[in-house]
Amino acid sequence: LENNEFMMYFQPQYDVLENRIAGFESLIRWNNPKYINISPQEYIELAEKNGLIIEIGNFIVKDVFKNAKLFEPYGIAISINVSPAQLFQTGFVGFLLEEFEKNKLKPGSIAVEITETFLMENFSVVIEKLNILRNHGFRIHLDDFGTGYSSLQYLKELPIDTIKTDKEFIKNLENDKTSQLIIKGIIGMAKSINLSVISEGVETNGQAEILKRAGTNYFQGWLISKAVPLDKALDMAKNGVDINMKGK
Repeated sequence: LENNEFMMYFQPQYDVLENRIAGFESLIRWNNPKYINISPQEYIELAEKNGLIIEIGNFIVKDVFKNAKLFEPYGIAISINVSPAQLFQTGFVGFLLEEFEKNKLKPGSIAVEITETFLMENFSVVIEKLNILRNHGFRIHLDDFGTGYSSLQYLKELPIDTIKTDKEFIKNLENDKTSQLIIKGIIGMAKSINLSVISEGVETNGQAEILKRAGTNYFQGWLISKAVPLDKALDMAKNGVDINMKGK
């Protein structure tokens, strides 16, 4: 943080029906030769344990909210990952609202992604905080759906707009009938309660076709693009991306 070595990359989320990029997930990268090949998951987990996630999270919010304004003309939302340590920090929700206002962002420009582990922390407090954010123009995504704790019982109470199916369900989708049935069931259930679905980890045209038939709303994965720096993401927002040009 002191050396300004962290930077944000952006991975596109592709609208299946409109054939365009509708969002980007912001993902942190460590621009240091010694750590460039280390998975962000490793240092994020370490930061959560030693308390530095708050400082890193504040950097992410400031950087992403400032740059989200650049994507608004293209009708593109930017999502940020929020950890339980951040959400339960006193004043964090107020900080999000403050940065949202400071950057004059439009409702729907920012999505907050939480994981199922949140549901085990303090469910009533989670709902309260998420409702505040949603009432102030934030979208709420439930990440890694179906891989952790059973969240079906919570879905009717959680103020969320979108669920993200985990890449583990997508990995063997072309050859595994069970995975196909699970994905079809998750998407059908989500649609029945008016939730959108982002399918994460889409790498082949075959996976994309199965997911499209199952009714998913958005693709995210290497078939569309890896996470890219800000300038490349803005170029994608402006000029689009043709997934039919991608190979398996």
